[in-house]
Amino acid sequence: MDGSDQEDCGGAAQFPDGAIVRDMPIINKKGLHARATAKFVQCVENFDCDVFVSRCGET
Repeated sequence: MDGSDQEDCGGAAQFPDGAIVRDMPIINKKGLHARATAKFVQCVENFDCDVFVSRCGET
């Protein structure tokens, strides 16, 4: 990823101090849809954590 998508967004999202942040590109040009989102949620539920997903600073 060359970062051009993030530049078009007008800034990055704000996260709490100490947060572990990972940028993971969505390869599908149509975005993250229901089936993939459900699998993501099932995976995240295995951990004692808070997960925030954002695009262009919107959650």
